[in-house]
Amino acid sequence: MVESGLLGAAGFWGEEGDPHGLGRIIPDPDQPAEATADADGVTIAGSGNHGLFIEDQVLNSAAGIALELDRVRIEGNGFGDVDQDGVRVNEGGLGSIRLTIKQSDFVGNGADGLELDEKDDGDATIKVVATTFRENGPKDPTDLDDGLDVDEDGDGAISGRIVLSAEPPTPSGLLRRAYARERT
Repeated sequence: MVESGLLGAAGFWGEEGDPHGLGRIIPDPDQPAEATADADGVTIAGSGNHGLFIEDQVLNSAAGIALELDRVRIEGNGFGDVDQDGVRVNEGGLGSIRLTIKQSDFVGNGADGLELDEKDDGDATIKVVATTFRENGPKDPTDLDDGLDVDEDGDGAISGRIVLSAEPPTPSGLLRRAYARERT
């Protein structure tokens, strides 16, 4: 179920009813710019897979991904299979992920409420303000899914700021893992 309006750059958003919920971005591999999208006042709920899925690990374009979520509610997604998140952003080329979330709720999603997966030289940068992550991750008790998961698996860095945001205490906490592979 998608309520209200989803705004973004033309050509980037999938159709309602997409198996991942809404919004696959697959930038052209030759596109050097940043693919941008935003959602304001949107509810994405009840998708069996990811509620919102932004993908750039298939073509591994040079484009970065910038996503802004303002007053969104991501709820009850990801129970159709394991490791299906409320929002999932995969970036695999030279670009970076830049994410801003304000006044939003990530509640009761099967895996992580939000997962960023950056797999190359780009960075993952987050800013989270007045946002709640709660009751995410019950689909697979053997996988420690949480509210917010940021992975960097390349030479990039993770940076961020989380202000006035909360997740009730869990065994693994709000930011489960933020790591960068050792550089050789």
